[in-house]
Amino acid sequence: MSRSAHPRGGRGRTTRSTGICAGTAARPGGRGPRRIDRSVCRGNAGRHRRQARWSRPSSHRPLRLPRKRWSSSRKAPMTRSPLPPMSGGRPKPRRRPKPTRRPRTPIRRYRAPHDPVSRVRMTRLRLAVIGIDHYHSAGWVESLEQLPDEIEIVALYDPDPTMGQTLAPRFHDPSLSAALAPRYLDLPFYHDLESLLGRERLDMALVTLQNRDAPPAIERLAAASVHLLIDKPAARSAAEARQAFAAVERSGIRATVGLTRHFDPAWLQARELIVTGRLGRLLSAEAVFVTSTVRVRDAANHLFDRKLSGHGILLWLGVHYVDGLLWLAGEPIVEVQAAIANVGRDAIDVEDAASITLRFNGGALGFLYLSNALPRPASDGYVAVRGTHGSIKLTSDRVMTWIGAGSREDPVQMEERRYSTVSVGGYGPEALLQIRDLLDAIRAGREPRVTGLDLVRALEVIDAAYESAALGRPVQVRSGA
Repeated sequence: MSRSAHPRGGRGRTTRSTGICAGTAARPGGRGPRRIDRSVCRGNAGRHRRQARWSRPSSHRPLRLPRKRWSSSRKAPMTRSPLPPMSGGRPKPRRRPKPTRRPRTPIRRYRAPHDPVSRVRMTRLRLAVIGIDHYHSAGWVESLEQLPDEIEIVALYDPDPTMGQTLAPRFHDPSLSAALAPRYLDLPFYHDLESLLGRERLDMALVTLQNRDAPPAIERLAAASVHLLIDKPAARSAAEARQAFAAVERSGIRATVGLTRHFDPAWLQARELIVTGRLGRLLSAEAVFVTSTVRVRDAANHLFDRKLSGHGILLWLGVHYVDGLLWLAGEPIVEVQAAIANVGRDAIDVEDAASITLRFNGGALGFLYLSNALPRPASDGYVAVRGTHGSIKLTSDRVMTWIGAGSREDPVQMEERRYSTVSVGGYGPEALLQIRDLLDAIRAGREPRVTGLDLVRALEVIDAAYESAALGRPVQVRSGA
């Protein structure tokens, strides 16, 4: 209850039941007990103590003073109309509404070097393009651009400083864009990898460097705990690739290599038929691929430079088909005998044709033929895997043909399926699927569908093929040498 000031300087106390001041028994002059306005006493006593009104006991309605309240900021008082009298007694005070909470902002994913795959909610991954002067760089960048909610390209790197002004590789795949979009001129460009890693906070990198330059860059980026999307073959030999991906394994990051056949729907269907046993025991496997000539691609192209690329078509494109045959067959290649040549007689110091006989671990035989032999920008070829119960053939126009023995358990004798894909731009739908697989692997803390180990196994077969061609005899494939 509030206290009221006494006229003679005394201090009074108002009782709860009658409101009569208990400090002095009678008012001066014998006019009866003093009465204080009960509404004032029950109000904000600290502010209205001096505003008490003296009156004789009567039915006269006491004066109600407006109640005041303070705003939440406590800077200026806010007045409101007095509440109407209620039959139940004093009205209950209003409760202030609870302030609405702001929605939580997503937690940015920070990684320590010892924990590069922490499973927390991620914002967009900050990505740097490592290598502009590459045959496929523009295609991969355009594929990354299709995931703007998950990836943010923040920096560019190339060992050639002029790439920062042109954004255009000297040679590019005719089916891809000739240069990066002009808006990338606004991004910071580096021609020193250490400066890039020192100034930019990166979560991920696209590595599109020449085969000579890719392995040391992969090692350095892995040491900085940067997840990697790497274009093939990213090395000149299995030894270079093995060393680079050993650094990846030590760091615990996620890295995938652009062996995109693993994401082609026709190849995936063929793999499922083989895994489920419909093919039976492997008997043979073959692959043929022919593409545009050296003259169409330009003899000055870095693809035909031994110093930068290491070798010719067997390394550059054969890695796709060696890896594909290993994946479909499900067993390693243990022996090869190869012949390579420059059949186009162009001024290059690498091969433009290769023919290889393969022996699989289970005894099956196979062969691989590759050549720069088409007079225009195009390609053609097929892959076939034959078994005791059936045969699968995949053509370059996305047709899969199944030929079976026909039985009560598997009555389908021949089936042809045509796979069509929607044009998505960039490096193609398989590349987009592979990027999504890498992002999911980063979130889930699992390995991507294609890893550096798949690349190393294919390069071991290719190394043995080059050795066989040099020696003129069969060579055993050395694994993990």
